[in-house]
Amino acid sequence: MFLAACLLSLIAGPALAQSTFATLTGTVLDSSGAVLPGVTITVTNTRTRSTRTVVTDSVGNYLLPNLDAGEYRIVTALSGFAEQARQIELLARQTVRIDLQLQIAGTREQVQVVGTSPVIETERATIDNSKSGDDINKLALNFRATSSTSPIVVATLAPGVQQDSGGGISLAGNLPYMTSFSVDGVSIQRTRGGGPMRDLFPSVESIEEFKVTTAGNNAEYMQATDVTTTTKSGTNRVKGSAFWFNQNSKFSSVSRFAPRDVQGNPIKPEINANTAGGTAGGPIVHNRTFFFVTYEGVRRPFETTRSQIVPPDAFRQGDLSSVQKPLINPSTGAPYPNNQVPVNPVAAKVIERLFPRQNQPTGAALNRPNLIYNASRDFAVDGVDGRIDHALSANQRLIGRFTIKNRDESGLATNSKIGDQSSRTTLRQVVV
Repeated sequence: MFLAACLLSLIAGPALAQSTFATLTGTVLDSSGAVLPGVTITVTNTRTRSTRTVVTDSVGNYLLPNLDAGEYRIVTALSGFAEQARQIELLARQTVRIDLQLQIAGTREQVQVVGTSPVIETERATIDNSKSGDDINKLALNFRATSSTSPIVVATLAPGVQQDSGGGISLAGNLPYMTSFSVDGVSIQRTRGGGPMRDLFPSVESIEEFKVTTAGNNAEYMQATDVTTTTKSGTNRVKGSAFWFNQNSKFSSVSRFAPRDVQGNPIKPEINANTAGGTAGGPIVHNRTFFFVTYEGVRRPFETTRSQIVPPDAFRQGDLSSVQKPLINPSTGAPYPNNQVPVNPVAAKVIERLFPRQNQPTGAALNRPNLIYNASRDFAVDGVDGRIDHALSANQRLIGRFTIKNRDESGLATNSKIGDQSSRTTLRQVVV
């Protein structure tokens, strides 16, 4: 048993370079187009009910930095003007300008803006592609119930993204190490060779947003391109979900190029993989402290088709006539007649025990595989992602998150008659 343990503990400070927050800015005008100073703007997260307030300056401008990605309700208030309310959705690391125009109030009046078009970011010249965890689950992507729980394959759906044969991700023609990868602002970049530590991605069920930036990335994010992942937080509502994915070879067709045994039947590897788990989230203290946790387990017994060269059947019987060079009897110094070598019964039993029989019609040839078989393997993952959000004040918040994954692999190294191998990897990431 080979045991590999990797412990990664990271503490993220308040450095802006690690921020995943969005920024809301804009100018407030009256109906004639004149700027309005002193307007109180209240922004409320519709899920957690957390509230931020700002007052426009002398030229009517306002700025609300460090907002979590999510849906917000914007409400304006100024004596003599009608109150205006507007809904908006902010994405991670997005700077959005929302200019507002207030109308003079007569009797008590409120202007509700609904059905607005999607916000276009005009403050930064970036090219982004963003998907929510729910969007990812609706995509026809084959990474559930497989040997990887990483959603990094989602990045390849963005324009200008390519994946090489080794799994490296290239964005906008850059080399793989020129892309930064982070979860909630904390780097999961490999220190050698670049690219992400794939198993440190949280479960898709925990992902709030998966964002790929292929152009115009800010220098504060260190690399020319960027893949940003943010996780879900709890809300004032207690809710949960359960999921199950299955991949079974009984529902898979046989490739026309699949190898065949001596009877001509295709050799089809068997797979019966399952991914199952659930999520739970809600308030610990109403409007102040929230939790969200996900468990994802993978059980994937499967087979892989392999090929090798084993002693041909003729060799097992001492018939080495296919060998061109005469074989010499070491006891007498004379060549064996027609290269027919007497078989030692003990040696024959050892060979029979160590090597299975050939199943390909290659005769006594040794220049190509004469055995094709399915080797049994087992793959299992137990992963837990958790997050706690606590509001210290209207402008200060504490976030704690952890990811723990135990990954076990075992199976036959070559075939059913030669020993097995196994490995175990434990990955932990703790962020405050």
